Amino acid sequence: MFCDEYFLLRRQNRRDLRALADGDREVLRGIARRLDDATWNSYEAQRVLRDLIDLAARAGQEGRPLTEALGKDPAGTVDELCAAIDPGTPLDRLLTWWPAAGAASGAFLAGMAVQRQSWPLWGTAAVFAVYSLWLLASAQFRRQFSQPPGKGSLSPRLLAGLGVLLALALVVAVPWLVRPVDVPAPTWALSLGFFALAAASWAARTARYNACARRRPWRESAQAPRAR
Repeated sequence: MFCDEYFLLRRQNRRDLRALADGDREVLRGIARRLDDATWNSYEAQRVLRDLIDLAARAGQEGRPLTEALGKDPAGTVDELCAAIDPGTPLDRLLTWWPAAGAASGAFLAGMAVQRQSWPLWGTAAVFAVYSLWLLASAQFRRQFSQPPGKGSLSPRLLAGLGVLLALALVVAVPWLVRPVDVPAPTWALSLGFFALAAASWAARTARYNACARRRPWRESAQAPRAR
């Protein structure tokens, strides 16, 4: 049976996270942000978070907080998890967000189709391209500064972050500098194109993350007892 393992894993994590104590919930949310900065692959981040939710549930049954279950150096343990996680690729991050972004763009253009017969083709493509690059640039910028201080001096990370921001600024400025002649396109055609992009990226994301789930499954740990 075809299913989206990433969607199921994320839904299970959100459900079980709500069942934990308030303190453990806040700790796990902070760790989730660190994991998201450490990898492009959202499935891997959710899978590691799954194990930590199970650890928090078992610790809660024993009357201990998650920070105690993480050992004498919780911050060091989190750093080790971030260092060991599969880094993934930038395409993983795009495939995570393109289904929702493409569907939202298609719905917006479908709503505008009743008022306009055409829509600027270049402008529409440029806005979506800038949004995609912003996803990558912002993620890379956060990754540069989420590394522990001992793994590199501040100057190289600062220069790398500024380089990413400069590249994004140049991409945003290109349409204003080049000023190509825009081509009007039927709004319904653009709307269907974005819906097709959403469907194709969802299928690619599902295939990619399902392959990750076969290599590193999460369902075994999801059957562990939960804290009440």
